[in-house]
Amino acid sequence: MQQKGELVVVRPDYFAMKSVRPGEYINPWGPGTAVASLPVFFLWDRFVSNFSEHPEDLWIAGKFTAALYVAGSVGLIYLTCAMFVRRGHAAIVALSYAFGTCVWSSSSQNLWQHGPMEFFLALGVLLFCRPGRGWLGTAGCAAALASATLCRPTAAMFVIAVGAHFLLFERRALIPYALAGLPLGAALDRKSTRLNSSHLVISYA
Repeated sequence: MQQKGELVVVRPDYFAMKSVRPGEYINPWGPGTAVASLPVFFLWDRFVSNFSEHPEDLWIAGKFTAALYVAGSVGLIYLTCAMFVRRGHAAIVALSYAFGTCVWSSSSQNLWQHGPMEFFLALGVLLFCRPGRGWLGTAGCAAALASATLCRPTAAMFVIAVGAHFLLFERRALIPYALAGLPLGAALDRKSTRLNSSHLVISYA
């Protein structure tokens, strides 16, 4: 079946659900993680190991990508906390997040949706909390939160919460917030997550 380029699911799984259209499967989590991982995989394939010759390295590259995004989220959380407390205290919070939560045991161990989502959420929070944010910072916050939602749709609750804050307290920020976030949000539809059976093979050990 793999030589024919057909997608065969031996048993149901949460990341590839059968579509109502024959021969198609739906990825319910959105395209964000794949798009965010593309630069790392491109550089890995170009300079570290050729995936066509060593397909087993895809898993290693995925694990590295996940760890990279989680590490980035730790750094962003430190920078956010450092705006409000001493650097030593900010480091304690960031290290507690890094080694005292599931980002160490789960998010950084494999390329799920969580790692990139956590990075973009942390980036959005940093830009939101930055003093003198301005319209550029507000737009960046919206783009980061929308990117997190593209990785995992449940992150939309952060988009709603920040939008509610702007509606109640900073109405002028609503325009750049909406303009920057809507284009990415529009990408989260059924067409963006459709996988054609002729392009993907899922195999199980």
